[in-house]
Amino acid sequence: MQLWRGRMMGQIPEPLFGRLSAAGYRSRTLAAIGRALQDGELLRGEVERCPNCGHKLRVRPDIPQAAIKIVSDWLEEQDGGKAPREP
Repeated sequence: MQLWRGRMMGQIPEPLFGRLSAAGYRSRTLAAIGRALQDGELLRGEVERCPNCGHKLRVRPDIPQAAIKIVSDWLEEQDGGKAPREP
């Protein structure tokens, strides 16, 4: 488990990793962010469905909204050519 998390965390660029670490996110969330950056899909999660009809009851996101905001802001800075902010 830790090896997989380490590989996924390695997908996060160093400046973004610093921001997320400073915000206090742990290895599980960082691994989910690394996987999302690798796949290009930030909004993913565990879907809970009704056992009878299959209707979607709840989605538990892998990445908290605040972390998604940090990643989105960082990606926007990279696309916009702005210098990254220091945490």
